[in-house]
Amino acid sequence: MAGALVAGFLLTWPGGVPARATAGRTPGTAAAMRAARFGYPRQLATATTPTIDPSFIYDQLAYMATNFQHREAGYAAGASGHTGFARYWTAEMLRLLGQFGATARRYPFQVPGWAGRPATAQAVNVEITVPGVTQPAQVVVIGCHYDGEASSTQSAYDDASGCAIELGVAQAMAEFWRSHGLYPARTLRFVIFDAEEQGLLGSFNYVNEAANGSVPGIVAMFNEEQSGIGYPLRFLGQLANPLMPTHLFVSPTAPGGLYRTLSLSAAQVARSADLPRGGRTAGMEAHLHPGPARMAPDRERHTRVQRPGPLHAGRHPGCHVRG
Repeated sequence: MAGALVAGFLLTWPGGVPARATAGRTPGTAAAMRAARFGYPRQLATATTPTIDPSFIYDQLAYMATNFQHREAGYAAGASGHTGFARYWTAEMLRLLGQFGATARRYPFQVPGWAGRPATAQAVNVEITVPGVTQPAQVVVIGCHYDGEASSTQSAYDDASGCAIELGVAQAMAEFWRSHGLYPARTLRFVIFDAEEQGLLGSFNYVNEAANGSVPGIVAMFNEEQSGIGYPLRFLGQLANPLMPTHLFVSPTAPGGLYRTLSLSAAQVARSADLPRGGRTAGMEAHLHPGPARMAPDRERHTRVQRPGPLHAGRHPGCHVRG
């Protein structure tokens, strides 16, 4: 998925000296340690596309999920993981993209909290903007959310994975631009939304408040949500139960009890014909009868079903596990 993202950003513009960084700070000890741990991969000047470094993404995911835990939005008590995650992600983004004029902006907003637990603090969306050169009014948004549920510790799959992929995309694009003397043609906005777990409140606020007036200029939005796959799923999240098949993620191939009006394009039908027969059947049954599947390793809580619709980057158009 990260590779597909960077492939969509290839409209760049050649130039001489890259845009001046706006951060204006000399990296301190912490920043220097991060740079040593998550340094720039060298891309050949002959490369025709940006190169994603999977190890960089996995290392960032491990670091963020380990060091910034319990990221529930809207509560002052125990908010160090939530706030620390946003600060770290912002610092990393500016480190990677500051050379190209990247700027950071925070958008605080009110949230109600959960039933019986009113919120005690604001939620905050964070946006990193890289200005476009030739078509700056056209905006590409790369988004995910960084908050977690109260019952989740690391929230690594949902959705630190998306935040790590955003860092990986930023690193790949920056190195490609740098090695080829290029700039982004369109304006890029890397956004981490808050309070997604309380009902998509962060993205709703961003569209209706923060981005209000500029929405017509958004030409594409890539949503990096729950970007892992192949997690060991067990019925009811109990280790004593057998593993569920990983083809739980296969979309249904025909209408059924849940997808009563499902229609597939000719290309989708052709692709599904290449799947093993058992995989198609089990995958379809998993969608028709999703059940209370849970992820034992990260104590994820339940399964939700997303109804068919346009395929958004980072989301599978069928059943997926949520934390």
